[in-house]
Amino acid sequence: MGAPEPGDAIVYLIERTSVTDEELAYLGDPALARMVEAWLKRPPVASAYLMTVGRNYQPVEGSELVNCDSYDDPFIFPDKESLFRQLPWLVKRVPGGAWVILATEDIHDAVQGVIRPH
Repeated sequence: MGAPEPGDAIVYLIERTSVTDEELAYLGDPALARMVEAWLKRPPVASAYLMTVGRNYQPVEGSELVNCDSYDDPFIFPDKESLFRQLPWLVKRVPGGAWVILATEDIHDAVQGVIRPH
């Protein structure tokens, strides 16, 4: 999986305790930022991880910003056990050549192990 190409779907996996305002700003997509901000207002005990798919990636020429035409309704997981239990199923069914993982290193490594099995 290389860098996304225009038209690709991008899978975003975000851990509540790891995502920063700076990371959201760097991603540069206001629709994604609004979705994450609404999610962060939910009770933390029921929503530790958010996963969504951005459809039809389009780079913004001359900048590092990107936009997607739309986002799937998010999958929300209360804890890492539920995330890991569902992740193999989701990886097989969620279209997306590129993954953006905003999470702690252990979550990042575990997800990479499912996305790119050795």
